Amino acid sequence: ESLAMTVLASGLGMLAGYWLGQWASGRLLHFGSSDMPLVGSSWDWHMFAFTLAAAGAATLLSGLLPALKASRMDLQATLKEGGGVLHGSTRHLFRSILVVSQIAVSVVVLTCGGVFLQSLKRATPALLGFHSDHLLMASMDLGLNAYDPLQARQFQQQLLARARALPGVEAATLGTFVPFSPSSPMTGAWPEGRMVRAIQDATIMQYGLEDPDYLKTLGVTLVEGRDFTERDTASAPPVAIVNERLAAMFWPGQDPLGKRMFAFLGNGPVAAEVVGVVRNGRYQMVGEAPSPFILRPIAQALSTDPVTLYLRTQGDPLAVAPALRALVQGLDPNLPLYDVRTMERHLSDGLLALMPLRMGAMLAGIQGLLALALVVMGIYGVVSFVTSRRAREIGIRMALGAEERDVVRMIVGSGLKLTLTGIVIGAALALGLTSVLSRILYGLAPSSAPVFALVILLLLCVASVACWLPARRAARINPIETLRAE
Repeated sequence: ESLAMTVLASGLGMLAGYWLGQWASGRLLHFGSSDMPLVGSSWDWHMFAFTLAAAGAATLLSGLLPALKASRMDLQATLKEGGGVLHGSTRHLFRSILVVSQIAVSVVVLTCGGVFLQSLKRATPALLGFHSDHLLMASMDLGLNAYDPLQARQFQQQLLARARALPGVEAATLGTFVPFSPSSPMTGAWPEGRMVRAIQDATIMQYGLEDPDYLKTLGVTLVEGRDFTERDTASAPPVAIVNERLAAMFWPGQDPLGKRMFAFLGNGPVAAEVVGVVRNGRYQMVGEAPSPFILRPIAQALSTDPVTLYLRTQGDPLAVAPALRALVQGLDPNLPLYDVRTMERHLSDGLLALMPLRMGAMLAGIQGLLALALVVMGIYGVVSFVTSRRAREIGIRMALGAEERDVVRMIVGSGLKLTLTGIVIGAALALGLTSVLSRILYGLAPSSAPVFALVILLLLCVASVACWLPARRAARINPIETLRAE
């Protein structure tokens, strides 16, 4: 009978889990990208077979073993002891271990969800290196329409002039660099005076070819020097803007303005004078360490490489998208725009940007809520079971003068001991896990005190309520009726 009840409960749970998995996989599709989908849209038989096997194993462990144990019970000893053999300390050890494990797992997943959210909150413009709000981006590839470099540059200038005149547009620029893009260009660079014969001997870094107003449009902070201007043409002396990290690497303790550097661009090394220094940002991954970065004027490196148009708008950036599409179609009806979206959407969905943090926070949050529910049921079940087995003891205590609050304190205290044990184990595991996560999540400390404190306080509150309910019921036991039943 016990095994049949377990099989029935397991079957119902498996069906509920199957439909929940179908719903969850559909939700996860929203986190995918066109470059790398995260999950499929169908539930195949392999997944169903795995779910069935997991449910079967859980059924055997939770139903068959207790059933076999109960079938071998010494009935004569049980009747003599009045049921006392059923509740020896060794009998409850396995049940207590399960509850402690549930609490420990709950601490881990809730802490992970908290640190993911904390890392998302700390991904501010000061840390990313630019302002993502009110920023529309649209990419195009002039090379697909057989533009030569001069034609491409003329088209870009016409596009910028008309884009800046669109209603609601505050600033506009063009560039080859897109933050947190897996296809961002790389180059090798070195300061004047260092002997470099091949790109392998240079410092490898990301770079971008940008138009004037790039810093203004994206909200990049200029530490010293100037931005590119319309005078930085192909006939003007080559110039470059570097970030603080590159300046510290190439010219430590010196003023980088006016210094010359070389970079492999196109068919060979190109010399350029540093005219500006910008604050460090994040270019490839949110959790990366500060890395060197270089900007060059797009007019001094004529090419037909794909470029991205950035528009800083006064209101909703997507409201400008239809006018932008019409503008491009008016200049070249055969030129398609792609990846037309806001910068915030790009960061939110990017595999190298904030999408892993959002996905981690969502998954950890769901798992944390499920684990919290299991904690409540586990603690409540164990305390209720132990309390029912201790009815005779409670009756004797109350007959000898124990008050209701003494009984409640005793039962709640026994339940909180399990809770505190699970919290200590879970906190140690969570600390080790967040130490690993801190290497990939920006702005995250391995020992995030507010998150740990909030999780511990939440579990203590939940466990106290789960213990108090059966304790309150036990405190209302009539000692005379209990002793008469014994």
